Amino acid sequence: MYHHLKGEMVEKTPAQVVIEAGGMGYLVRITAETFRRLPDTGAQCHLFLYHVVREDAMELFGFCTKEERQLFLNLMKVKGVGPHHALSVLSSAPLEEIYRAITAGDIKTLCRAKRVGKKLAQRIVLELKGELLLDETGDEKERTGPSADAEEALISLGYTEQEAAKAVSEALKEGEADTEELVRRALTKVR
Repeated sequence: MYHHLKGEMVEKTPAQVVIEAGGMGYLVRITAETFRRLPDTGAQCHLFLYHVVREDAMELFGFCTKEERQLFLNLMKVKGVGPHHALSVLSSAPLEEIYRAITAGDIKTLCRAKRVGKKLAQRIVLELKGELLLDETGDEKERTGPSADAEEALISLGYTEQEAAKAVSEALKEGEADTEELVRRALTKVR
């Protein structure tokens, strides 16, 4: 899995960039916020990545901050939200406004995103409202504890971040537990 990419930006559009690193050009899909923060073409660029592999495609999604990538990953935990839905939500408003919309249950703000209707916006609020923790600066807090450790354990076993997060979330429905117990439960939940 790719974590980040640093290199020369050779192409730039509001939806994607091409970054050359090590003699290869990487096509990376981006959010509107990331586009606004990027330097001009020809300059060095650094993006945090998420790599999606499907039967019919492999795609890289890039973010200017770890917080933006984390919210992207959280959105993809929601049933029915794929990477393109999550990218659309992140492109619809500044990061802080999206956090506030989710935590306040503001469906209208979430519906401004392309591909997101009322039902999907309600599901996003329902599934993420209690999951997003903000610190006093408005940034998402680093998740720690048994659930975060269990997710890391599943990822180290070869599961994707999305699969690990979903399995641990399902395991938590049976009640709180230590890391070992959460991993054991989660392993029964993954396909």
